[in-house]
Amino acid sequence: MIKKSPAILKIALITFLLFFITPPAVIQAQGKSLNYKNQNHSAYWPIAPLDEKEGQTSIYLEEPLYKRSKKIWHDLPYTDTDVKLKALKGFLWMIKFMSNENNLKDNENNYLTMLSTTFCSARDPYLRRMALEEAKNVASRLMANNFISRYEKEDDFDSLVEYLTLFNHLGLTIPELKEATFKILEKEKQNIIERVKREKQTELDGDELYDTMLLTYYITNLKNNFPHIDSLNDLPDLRDFFEILGKYKYHLEDEKNPDFSKLSPDDITSITDDLYNITHVIFVICDYNSYKVPRIYFQREINYMLKFNSLVCSKYHYDPDLLSEIVYVLSLMDYPKKYDLIKTGWIKILDSQKEDGGWEAYGIDESGSATDKNYDIFHATWVAVDMIIEPFILGTAPFYKPLVKSLENYANSYKVKPDVKQSDNVESRRLQKKGN
Repeated sequence: MIKKSPAILKIALITFLLFFITPPAVIQAQGKSLNYKNQNHSAYWPIAPLDEKEGQTSIYLEEPLYKRSKKIWHDLPYTDTDVKLKALKGFLWMIKFMSNENNLKDNENNYLTMLSTTFCSARDPYLRRMALEEAKNVASRLMANNFISRYEKEDDFDSLVEYLTLFNHLGLTIPELKEATFKILEKEKQNIIERVKREKQTELDGDELYDTMLLTYYITNLKNNFPHIDSLNDLPDLRDFFEILGKYKYHLEDEKNPDFSKLSPDDITSITDDLYNITHVIFVICDYNSYKVPRIYFQREINYMLKFNSLVCSKYHYDPDLLSEIVYVLSLMDYPKKYDLIKTGWIKILDSQKEDGGWEAYGIDESGSATDKNYDIFHATWVAVDMIIEPFILGTAPFYKPLVKSLENYANSYKVKPDVKQSDNVESRRLQKKGN
């Protein structure tokens, strides 16, 4: 009897593994089929695993890639692979656009906001890595231009605290930025307290509401990231903002079944401004990341979005940027993928991507500054990519847990019944009848 050596045993084991545990690339050569599952499935986004009930249980690797992945909706040509490629092309388009110094100038904060959101929330690790590397590149350029000293000389607390928030999201530590931010905050502290106190007692317009929302968001973020700093405790935060929002009236909020043909240009501007404000209310309680948002907090906002969503891309007004934001917000609120507004929004946005990977910007103010124009061009692709990129849900909003009580109080003060035909309750019942 011949005694087998350890080397022969190792070769036999490797042969066994190669033969019986065949990698996907070898399966193609053997002509075998593969049961493909999308491992990145998210319950919150219209990207789902294969539906075996429809007989799609066996897919051959020799077929083109787009035929081997799940369609988002069965009556559309788009698959989840198509969507991921569109998101990647859009992301690369933004990197290319912002590589031009003239486009990036004074838009570094907006670019970093997009990059930090992608880094924190994207499920695709490749996108997250690209976002972080690009953010480091932008941070290096800012540091080379001595941006901290510039804002410090101007006592520009808003800009400093915004960058501190963004760098915290990205995990980038810049001690000089933190020091400068808290130094200016100490000087501006009383002014901030008096400003928010005054705004609680006055009627704000949409722009003032937006500015206060951002200010209180940044302070909330400081409290969340630096809980050991006692001087932050008596500063107003998003809890104070929701007191202000409770007294604010969205334009034509009480109008039932509005006739869009009778709206004036000023009406349309005010409505779209309030829709933007609503989407950003959701963004700030999510810390500009992907959190599941309980609908119960925002029935008032949901009603307003459902009432005026069809105005957004109608013959009376065309604003695909806003459509993308509304669809994104409703998706965070766990609306089903077959909800008509979400499906319509996805179709319109997916269909309208340009060959170069970007999306067309509409409503650019030709009399505006170069910075504003570049922002509008960039923003169109930014929000489209935000909408279609598959997120990793980080938890349940709000990101700052002391906000929960304020949101409950706000929701209780606006217990309203849906007054539009396509409310989430009606839609949910319809979907239940279909077995969804």
